Amino acid sequence: MRAPKELYYKVNSFGGFDINDFYYAFYDYGPDDNDDVELLILKEKDGKDCLYSLLYEGLYSLSLDFISDAILFQDSCAVGRIPVVIPVKWDIKADGTAWPVFGTDGKAPKRLNMVSLKPDHVYRSLTGSDDFKYDPFTMRTKDKINYGCYGFKSIWQFNHEPDLSLITCDAKKGKPWIETDKTVTNIFHARNILTQRMTFPGCMAEVTIDGSKLNDGDFAGLAVFQGDYALVGIRKKSGKLYAAMASYTNPSDDIWKLGEEPCLIKENVDMIDSSLRVRITAVFSDESGDRDTAICSIYEEGKWRTIGTEQKLRFRLDHFTGCRFGLFVYSEEMAGGQAGFSDFRYMDYEE
Repeated sequence: MRAPKELYYKVNSFGGFDINDFYYAFYDYGPDDNDDVELLILKEKDGKDCLYSLLYEGLYSLSLDFISDAILFQDSCAVGRIPVVIPVKWDIKADGTAWPVFGTDGKAPKRLNMVSLKPDHVYRSLTGSDDFKYDPFTMRTKDKINYGCYGFKSIWQFNHEPDLSLITCDAKKGKPWIETDKTVTNIFHARNILTQRMTFPGCMAEVTIDGSKLNDGDFAGLAVFQGDYALVGIRKKSGKLYAAMASYTNPSDDIWKLGEEPCLIKENVDMIDSSLRVRITAVFSDESGDRDTAICSIYEEGKWRTIGTEQKLRFRLDHFTGCRFGLFVYSEEMAGGQAGFSDFRYMDYEE
């Protein structure tokens, strides 16, 4: 089973179905640098575009005997790919052949009225707040469903395979500590970054950073983590702690190339205490890409204030993932520093 030659090197994924003696083949391709879904009835040697939207590979549930749906992934700029449910109806021809019709007039509807097949089921959120008042090393074996991230709540994902020997947790105070074990030039090489997905159309997260155990050259805090990123937190330089905002925008035109340069410090503020409450607000756009920005804030003197500059976010193939919140610490001068994180709060945000 082959795609037409003119689509070679453009096809991203494929799915096939045998329904009532007809073979239906779905593949997505990008005729104009955007991927669409293509449908062919191979027995008839017929084919046509059936959906026009920035939709990529997904799952299809097709049958003439019941209501059908397609679950696809829609590119939404910096926030990444979002699962989209698209209703499918069947157009029965006079000769008995059937053609699946996706969406309305070739477009995915913005809202669906759907009947739950499990009305009593309690769905767990993919994102959320965390007070950290538990022991991950105990919960890892005690409750793998709700604490499926190496003992942390399942809303979290480590950016890579973690080194748990560098993590200690004070469950009573609700404060995990992450230690560094090497020196690096930027956050891309930091170990044990604890992340959460960011949500469309906007979201906000805040956390308290304890910098009392940082070494000179350490940076710890909250990141909007992607190929182009922003950081807000605590830096230690020449024995002093600073509230800092930093950012990085990849200068390369090669969308696969991961940046190796250090981030740029946009603002430093002297700290009196070793603890700092920080916040990142992200506003995402639709396919037009006219927003996709992050704003960093710190809490001082009883109120929030913006620190640094607004950071433009981009979906690139250097990370090949949507933006994430990330709890991080890394060392530029000497390994062994530690940062504590407590009272993480995740909120929806809409302008």
